[in-house]
Amino acid sequence: MVDSIRNISPGQTPGQLLCAFYKEHDLPPDGGVNESHVTVKMAKGITFYLPNLKSRKKAVLKHDIHHMLTGYSTLFKGETEISAWEIGSGCRHYWMAWMLDIGGVMFGLVFNFGGVFRAFVRGRHSINLYSDLIDNKTILDMPISEILKVIKVPPQNEKIKPTFGDVVAFLWTLFTGGVYSIASIILVPFLVLYNLVMWGKLKSVAH
Repeated sequence: MVDSIRNISPGQTPGQLLCAFYKEHDLPPDGGVNESHVTVKMAKGITFYLPNLKSRKKAVLKHDIHHMLTGYSTLFKGETEISAWEIGSGCRHYWMAWMLDIGGVMFGLVFNFGGVFRAFVRGRHSINLYSDLIDNKTILDMPISEILKVIKVPPQNEKIKPTFGDVVAFLWTLFTGGVYSIASIILVPFLVLYNLVMWGKLKSVAH
């Protein structure tokens, strides 16, 4: 998803933009929020599934709008950056957002370290929609320019000099991310089983 992010007009609203956003991702009009599972396309012909938990549904609309507000794409590089930006700006009580984001940050350390660090610092100087300063219904009808005034996101091309606090916070994020990544190994067998069940269901439906 590149064009509908790069060609956003400040006067457009998320409600107007989401239709194109979801169409580019082959998602239903609600973005798949009411689906029982989440489809993750790793590469051509390689698809994995995750359960679409209530806690994820709570965060997904805000996450999608964050893409529009920050300019980060939904390609792999952009997802690692928006993950860092969301953690930097605070996931608060949206714990599923933090769990998904920390995974994006840890992957990004290997493939996109500079981008992840810059996005994290940018997030530290932003307020995001997880702050609940604006309710979802209002967000959909607000011009992008007005939302940016509220959450104060620095322009993507603005160079922000990291503070000592930014560096300490980033190192703490890496530490907690490392601990979480090790602990998450326990979930691997359950995710494999879930995907085997999903592949079986989808195969039977196809036939």
